[in-house]
Amino acid sequence: MSMKTVQLAKDDASGNGGCPSVHMREDGMAVVQAPEVDADTFAGLPNVLPGERAVYIKPDVILRAADEIRKRGLG
Repeated sequence: MSMKTVQLAKDDASGNGGCPSVHMREDGMAVVQAPEVDADTFAGLPNVLPGERAVYIKPDVILRAADEIRKRGLG
């Protein structure tokens, strides 16, 4: 089932669109859109479960998204 999302923050260096970016789904779940990490980085992550992925995102984008979540009363 597809859910509507609202963009909260994105990397200012990413141009007009694209990623990395953080979005909020209408059910309250955050969604991160970003390039997947390389295989060596992924292999070094602890406790990865089937179906999980890891992505690269600048901490600043996460912090700005958290600010938006607080400002909008979403969290």
